[in-house]
Amino acid sequence: MKNLVFSLCLLSCVIFTSSCKKDKTIIKPSPTSNSDTVLKHLPLKAGNYWVYELIYVDSFGVEFEHRNEYDTLRIIKDSVVNGNTYYYCSAPFRLSFPELVRDSMGILVSLYGGIYFKESRQLDTFANHNLDTLYSFSEYVDPGPFMIETHAGTFNCVRMGRYFYQFHPLFGHMHEEKRHNKSYFARDIGMISNEYSFATSEIKWRFKLYDYHLEP
Repeated sequence: MKNLVFSLCLLSCVIFTSSCKKDKTIIKPSPTSNSDTVLKHLPLKAGNYWVYELIYVDSFGVEFEHRNEYDTLRIIKDSVVNGNTYYYCSAPFRLSFPELVRDSMGILVSLYGGIYFKESRQLDTFANHNLDTLYSFSEYVDPGPFMIETHAGTFNCVRMGRYFYQFHPLFGHMHEEKRHNKSYFARDIGMISNEYSFATSEIKWRFKLYDYHLEP
């Protein structure tokens, strides 16, 4: 009888201890969280670099002149400021890449809060900038996928876009395709292509990936 009572007490202790352990289980975040995804599309590790070839594009989107000019985007270092990790990037002005960027809850933003890259599972217009009647623009992300061919290979990409427009008092936003700048990003690679133009110009600069290096 004493053995039976002791066995029951021991079993109760095991069940109680097991229940306490389950209550204290820590659930780890999914490895495919937003922060992981956004940094996968633009790997910001010191030592990474991407070389881009400059190509001129006409108002119909046709590449008509390769200039044999190349620009390089480099990740120089990272630094923690007020609990946020900023990445210092070196690139010529015409690549239109911010000097300091950080991951803000799965969205890559510049030092001043401008969105440089975000991911969405559907077409999403995330910003409208109504500056004046001559120069305004809206920004969007399109998950695609889009296949982009470059000297460095062919890549499956997400598209970030910017429409320049005039705001007509009767017809509202007047989008102009010739002033539609597009950037493309490939997972585990980075920025594949980027376009830059002035609001009043029909000619665009297109930078397409020519070579790249990613630190292990």
